[in-house]
Amino acid sequence: MSGSAPSTPDRAEPSAAPGPTVSDDPVDLRWRRAAELAAVVAALAAIVFGLLELRPEPTPGSAAPPTTSPRSTGPGGGTTGPSLTTQPAGRPDRYLTELTPAVGGSLVQRVGANSLRMSCGTGESDDREREVTYDIPRSGYRSFGTAAAVSGERETRVQVFVLVDNRVVTEPVVTAGGTQRLTWTGDGLVRLTLRIACEPGATRVTFTDPGLTR
Repeated sequence: MSGSAPSTPDRAEPSAAPGPTVSDDPVDLRWRRAAELAAVVAALAAIVFGLLELRPEPTPGSAAPPTTSPRSTGPGGGTTGPSLTTQPAGRPDRYLTELTPAVGGSLVQRVGANSLRMSCGTGESDDREREVTYDIPRSGYRSFGTAAAVSGERETRVQVFVLVDNRVVTEPVVTAGGTQRLTWTGDGLVRLTLRIACEPGATRVTFTDPGLTR
């Protein structure tokens, strides 16, 4: 009897060793992303620092560009520059006190060095306004100025008129205790009139240094 060769069991091939695996742990993922972000930030910082190092240094002795202060906007919407100090008005070429009134001389009184005072009317129908008029020498006067100060009971008012050649050039209303500057500028001044119209309770108007200027 012929014999058969004994069978030998198949030998299993050795399995390969498992390689490293990437963890799916959320904590590990966050750490890796944080590390990558930090690396990007560091690279950007290095680039910016390098650009700053390349910035040219200012040349010694070079002047800085001049700076100008902004102009402020005025109430009317325009612009205003730096405020300028206005010098007080100088002495006029001639005071009215140096002239003899042509009309109404009895209604004014000289006070102080070169001022005039005019009392209010009685308020009667024929004495509600008072005025004084001067004939002006033809000497080329081109402006007139004075300050009108009103006296009287509180809150009473006086309307003050300046007439040049019988034409009203200014007519402000001034309250007792107040002062108003009156001015005129022009050509051909021949006759000048100061007129007042008082409310009951107002007493007088003082014209401070009324004068003419060429």
